[in-house]
Amino acid sequence: MKSKFFNKQGEIIQYHRPSSIWTGIKDVIPEILSRSQWSIGNGISIDLWRQNWLGTHSLKDMLQLSSADIANFKSKVGSIVYTSTLLIPPQLHEVLVEAGLDSNNVLKDEDSEPDTLIWSPMINGKFSVKSAYSKIRETRNEAAWAKFIWKAYIHPRVSAQAWKIIRNGVASDSRAQSIGVSLASICRVCKGGEDSIGAENYFFAECLAILTAMEVAAARGWTKLWVETDSQAALGAFANFQVPWRLTFRWKKVKSCFTSLLLSSIWREANFSADKASKIALQKSSQELELIDGKPPWLDRVESPDCAYYRFN
Repeated sequence: MKSKFFNKQGEIIQYHRPSSIWTGIKDVIPEILSRSQWSIGNGISIDLWRQNWLGTHSLKDMLQLSSADIANFKSKVGSIVYTSTLLIPPQLHEVLVEAGLDSNNVLKDEDSEPDTLIWSPMINGKFSVKSAYSKIRETRNEAAWAKFIWKAYIHPRVSAQAWKIIRNGVASDSRAQSIGVSLASICRVCKGGEDSIGAENYFFAECLAILTAMEVAAARGWTKLWVETDSQAALGAFANFQVPWRLTFRWKKVKSCFTSLLLSSIWREANFSADKASKIALQKSSQELELIDGKPPWLDRVESPDCAYYRFN
């Protein structure tokens, strides 16, 4: 489908080609791209002007350029990649400033990694039709008739069929003929004629806290680290290399700083330090970071390995 409906520059063709599904897909592509961003590996597959590598908008869109304006522009992001960093020439930097794009928004992976398109709405960065449908639906106005067909007491199959009829999407003979299917049509009745953040934010915060602790330890030159958390989900994310995509690059960088790294979980009720620290943190600004060497002054007791603790639900 890509070779049929996109040109060599990766842009949608501007002429007609017959297809029964392309029209629907074409309508949502801009909305999907506006929620996507490239993670740069070697950069050889990312178009410098036409694709989103500085955020969720391309240079072409931000500068309001037409395809004709950049017809001869064929540079790839790989041309400015050097030893896991981007070397942005002064002239290009001026263009970025004019477009209102910030180079700090770049997602840069190791040069040996392939370029990856990140689906921003999902915390793991992976695209799914279900997620895309949900996000696009949030931006659309609900049809007045929707409340009459989507009812708990109406069988979903009946509701779906009603939706298809209203949207002119029923697989009738006349519709099949309208898209080029050749068949002899007859009405089945008369025998004549033609016949659609909460938990994710908490999970992200837990992963960010663990990662920040690792970065602080690495900055202090520690090579052996034991991280303890009360979040089984966050622990599993680091253990299985499934951290949120926004943290993936920081995680890959910091883990190489340790010769020994142990992650374990414990009930919050048996981790007095973390329990009290979380309550203290609620009184502080979200931009404030406090580092304390030794026992914090607000910690009046610590857990004992020889004592049994209980959790009641």
